[in-house]
Amino acid sequence: MKTRLHDQYMRFRLDQSDVQTLCDTGSVLQCIGVGSSNLSFEIKLTNEKPSAHFVIQCVEVLLPTAWTAGWAGNEVVGFDFDVLTDDGDVLRIVVEKDFPCAHTADGRAVYGKPERKN
Repeated sequence: MKTRLHDQYMRFRLDQSDVQTLCDTGSVLQCIGVGSSNLSFEIKLTNEKPSAHFVIQCVEVLLPTAWTAGWAGNEVVGFDFDVLTDDGDVLRIVVEKDFPCAHTADGRAVYGKPERKN
């Protein structure tokens, strides 16, 4: 899982394995060691509306299960939604399939670049 954070924007790009794990188990997790602690990012499926929370060093993003039904095998690129923070700001969250880019050469399994449809 790739994570991009910028201002009030969080983007998660999932490779094929991540998408399959999310669809099969209902959760995909990434942990990053920071000193003696970890910062985690977890995307989980829920029967509720989409949301995001920060709980004990973990950013938890909840996606409706209905959104991801068949996602591993279909052409849906991803999902996005807004979360209103306690401060009244809007946090934009995007969860999408990871597609190859010009500088990716690490051998990971990513989705082929989609054709542009007009």
